[in-house]
This record gives sequence, structure tokens and C-alpha cells, in this order.
Amino acid sequence: MTDQDLPAVEVVAGKNENPKNLEESSVLAWWHEVIGDKNAPAGPRAELRRARTLEEVVFVPAFHDLRRRLAGTEWRTVDRLALVAGVLAHVRENDHSKTFAAHMGTPKPGGSKTPLVSPPRFRRLL
Repeated sequence: MTDQDLPAVEVVAGKNENPKNLEESSVLAWWHEVIGDKNAPAGPRAELRRARTLEEVVFVPAFHDLRRRLAGTEWRTVDRLALVAGVLAHVRENDHSKTFAAHMGTPKPGGSKTPLVSPPRFRRLL
């Protein structure tokens, strides 16, 4: 499977305030209700974050909620959905005011001056 096979989801980049289609709006609604909302239960997000493989994500009930919401769309492939659910579990906020790079350079919460992604780690990612 290549990146070209995967539908684009701009929620991760934080640039999509108005979803363009049913899939995007369903994924965004799922993220808000299950993971992103401050009133969302912590359990599903924690389960998804602890999953180390796509197979482990598939065994999390929150994943099946997303799968049901996207039934009948081009997102029928389980591994694609598991990847999206696993990645979105690590997204803490959907802030449209900053670019992805600006988020990476934002200092850690708690008064630290250290960015979320340190310069050496950023170089390794490249």
C-alpha cells in the first residue's frame, strides 16, 4: 500500500475547519467525541495510544465506532482505518491557527522552553 492509496485527512495537520466530504466530517466528529473533546472519556484514547500495531488498534472498541461511521465509504479497508485511528489518538488538539511546523516548535506545557519536538529529533525525522 502506498500513500497515494490513502485518502487525505487534514485533521492531523489542523488545517481543515470545514470538512469537504462525509468521510472527513465523520472522522472529525469521531475524533471530537471519542478523543479530542475535554469531556470525552479517557479510556478509548488511552487504549488506542497503547496499541503498538494495527492489529492491536483493531481490538479497541473505539476503532469499531469509527469503522461503523465510515461504513459504505471508500474507507472500507481495515488497515487504513486502524492507521487513522491510531494516529489520531495522539492528536491532542485541532488548532487551526498554527501550521503543523509551528505546533512542533511550541514549548511544552508547564512553562518549559523546550519545544515539543527538539531540534535533534526533528533532524532525525527528516
